[in-house]
Amino acid sequence: MVQSYYHATSLEAAEKIKGEGLKPIWDYVYLTDTIESAKNWMGFRFQAMGAKGFAIVEVKMDSARLKEGFDHSPLMQTIFGAGASLIYNRRIPPSKIVDIHYYTFNNQNT
Repeated sequence: MVQSYYHATSLEAAEKIKGEGLKPIWDYVYLTDTIESAKNWMGFRFQAMGAKGFAIVEVKMDSARLKEGFDHSPLMQTIFGAGASLIYNRRIPPSKIVDIHYYTFNNQNT
């Protein structure tokens, strides 16, 4: 079944992803099943790192091509409200990108 999946990334990387697609990091492209999961999981991390914001790349993928990931432990799911952890072991081309959603942190000085 083809549906939307989400990958959170830095604002800088999002611009590169538009042209090149999502490339595996440590052998995988990491995805999750809802935009809220991506926001909760990585938004906290980017804010803690002092980033001005982050982006979430939305892709359309066949769920049969994804495998269960290993980075959303039950504890992290509870703390951060993270959903499913999914992995894909190939590059996801730009043609699979549906949208890129941008977020900024209101408490940052610009």
